[in-house]
Amino acid sequence: MPADRLVKAGLPIHPRFQDAIGQFSDKRSMRLKLRLRPHAPTVLLAGGGDGTEPLRKYAAALARSPLDIQVLAVAGRNQALAEHLREDNHAGVRVFGFVDNMPELLLASDLLVTRAGPGMIAEGLACGCPLLLTGYLPGQEEGNVTEVVDRGLGRYVPRPNDLVEAVSAWFAEPPARRLEDARKVRAAADPGAAFEVAEVLVRLADRG
Repeated sequence: MPADRLVKAGLPIHPRFQDAIGQFSDKRSMRLKLRLRPHAPTVLLAGGGDGTEPLRKYAAALARSPLDIQVLAVAGRNQALAEHLREDNHAGVRVFGFVDNMPELLLASDLLVTRAGPGMIAEGLACGCPLLLTGYLPGQEEGNVTEVVDRGLGRYVPRPNDLVEAVSAWFAEPPARRLEDARKVRAAADPGAAFEVAEVLVRLADRG
């Protein structure tokens, strides 16, 4: 393939992320807007649009730990999972179903816990959330874990105890170190990739 026919672009995410990032001031203000505890360390658990049942055990592990954190558990379209999470009634766990304000939830959070799906990884990076990856689809997502870990953008935490240890260790770091981690993560993102891809397609169409 000739070099002039190759364009390296980031993974497209919804333009609302770029809008939310542009309007973002600080996590405290975003948490107040979402009616969350403004100063509490915040962890977002995301199971994707369709929700995955393991989210429940990770929420339980964090809730039962000695950590004083608030956990945002997004169950997506999985209504049964959302109901189970609400029935568990863990202190400090806020349960959401399918949401259309994921940019705001991510910008309010310090860490993102998710499977190694490319979409959630790209969204988390754009919002400056270091990643804690709980699992992956064999083959297509395995390389995502390697990339995230090797580039220092997060950790692989396949077991609930691994997750609790990683969250505890990260919040025990000095604030300056945590801010540097967030900056590093954000620098690896490309929230405007969708527009870049669109511009390339427009140029190709004009050639035709």
